[in-house]
Formats: sequence, structure tokens, C-alpha cells
Amino acid sequence: MSKFKFSVGPWSVHAGADSYGPATRKEIDFDTKPAKLAEMGFSAIRFHDDDAVPDIND
Repeated sequence: MSKFKFSVGPWSVHAGADSYGPATRKEIDFDTKPAKLAEMGFSAIRFHDDDAVPDIND
């Protein structure tokens, strides 16, 4: 087992299509992402400030 721990942003699991083409798979909703990322071995999730506190600039 590795001593390293890795984090990932939920935006790393794309919504299903990129900016330059059609969708390649169904979109993965946010509630599913943390469990899937944990299955892949990620030990933490990073958020943007506005993900953690909606309307932070208001």
C-alpha cells in the first residue's frame, strides 16, 4: 500500500462531453462522484470556494 494520499476535484469527472464535441456518455451526478472516486483510491475531494459556500461573493 502506498504512503501517498491523493485528492481530486469533482470537476475531474467530466459531465459527459467536452467543449468541442457531443456527449460520449451519460452525465454522472455529483452525489455519485465521491463514492466512485473513493473506489478509485482517492482519499480526499477538493472544492472551489463557491462549491463549499454557494454565493460566496454576495
